[in-house]
Amino acid sequence: MLDVNYDVNPQSHFLYGDNGYGWGKVPFVEFKNNEESVSDLIFYKQLIDGFELILSDTSNTLEDITSLIYVLKGYEGTSLESFMTNLKKYKAISVSDEPGSGVDTVQADIPIAAVDSQTKRLAELIYEAGEGVNFDADKLGNNPSGVSLKFLYTSLDMKASILQRKFSKSLKTLMWFVSEYLSIAENMQLDYKDYGFTFNKSLITNETETISNVVKSKGVISDETVIANHPWTDDVQEELDRVKKQEEEFDAKQEPLGGEEIEPTGN
Repeated sequence: MLDVNYDVNPQSHFLYGDNGYGWGKVPFVEFKNNEESVSDLIFYKQLIDGFELILSDTSNTLEDITSLIYVLKGYEGTSLESFMTNLKKYKAISVSDEPGSGVDTVQADIPIAAVDSQTKRLAELIYEAGEGVNFDADKLGNNPSGVSLKFLYTSLDMKASILQRKFSKSLKTLMWFVSEYLSIAENMQLDYKDYGFTFNKSLITNETETISNVVKSKGVISDETVIANHPWTDDVQEELDRVKKQEEEFDAKQEPLGGEEIEPTGN
């Protein structure tokens, strides 16, 4: 669309020197979260609202109710204030001798079991809809294995993989704009297809189990593969160099085993 406020229409996307240049298309890169281009919150907002509503109603009920309600029948006192005073001071009250007279108590009940069951179910649905990780002790157990931890992260890993594919496409588009700009401004002939991006993903693992499997694999596979899969290894080549240096220092400290030729010494 032309802009009537400018003499030159359409305006250039950017200036280099006194000359204006353009990319040939709108310089806009969309980083989509999903195919619908909407926030994740849309998919589970109603579940969160329901969860918060139950907690709010339960909290309000706990604040409003009285733990114990007294029902007076044939009470001979003149006011409820005197009743509470006698009850606290003397631990007794006076009632008439008519049939049915006395004091009953009524206690309000809150369906805590039903509230817990519903909130727990809603929490599970929220994690499921949001493809998150639920670190519930009942699901993990006391000593979760590597397999159970991988299964626990399955949904989150799938979500991250989808986001990675979409961002990779957007970053490629971004690099196309950068390459085109540099080819004009700096006379640098770059191919945006030559550039790639690495996304690092991590998850909680059973480190003891992993180390045990690595130790058991020693002698079956190469030392380099063993070191590469050890959870404490940051740089494989650096660790290999350290191992080699350690072995050389160990060999240098060993005493001769005998049998070596000894040069004669003169008297």
